[in-house]
Order: sequence, then structure tokens, then C-alpha cells
Amino acid sequence: MSTNIDMVKNSIKQFKAVLEISFDHETLEDVEAPEFVEMGWLEFKIDKSELGWRTLEFISWVCEDMKNAGERIKLFPSSPPPYLNTPGDSLIFNIEIYPKDNDSQERFENIANHFTYCYEKYWSECTV
Repeated sequence: MSTNIDMVKNSIKQFKAVLEISFDHETLEDVEAPEFVEMGWLEFKIDKSELGWRTLEFISWVCEDMKNAGERIKLFPSSPPPYLNTPGDSLIFNIEIYPKDNDSQERFENIANHFTYCYEKYWSECTV
């Protein structure tokens, strides 16, 4: 079954240095944030290379650009503790998207379209 977050996942998969990607979404029923309806998230790994570094830099810029334009989007790193992973091989990056006012379809679509637009217009200037 396809979900709204699939569009965002597919826009991130365009980058060759994105090695693994997992994603999901859920409907929030949080009393403190009742305006949030559906949130989605992606977790991905980046190739340890110059291309990977540039990819992460580019994805960070696109997320920050969207955040500055009012989208509810967050990019952050995470990793399990050293005793539960292989040091040097466990860093993952997360993108969380928090739509509001029952507009999750529109928000996910806008974010996916902006990633694709930036990829097509600017990515060639950033590759090695």
C-alpha cells in the first residue's frame, strides 16, 4: 500500500549516495498537539565518500530552505550506543515531517516536489 510519505522517500532516493532508506508514518492523537494529523519520517544512511558528504550537505540545505519557508520539517542525526552497533557504521539521518490542519497529502507532496525541483535544478553543480 502506497502512503503519502512514499513520495518523499522517492525524491530522496534520487541521490546515489543515499544507501539505505526506511520510512513510515502515523496519525498523531497527541493532546498537546491536536492540530497534527499525520506525521511521516525517513531514516537513511549516507555513503562515506565525498559524494556522500555533498549529498548530506545538499539534503540539509533543502530541508532548511523548506523549514524557512514554513514547512514543519526536521533533519537530524542519530545512532545507537556503541555497545549496540558497529562504530563507524551506524550513523543514520532522520527527516521528520509534521503536517497540520488535515493537509498531510499536500504537505508531503510539496516537500517531495521541492526535493525533486532542487535536485533537477541545482544538484549537478554540487556533484564531484
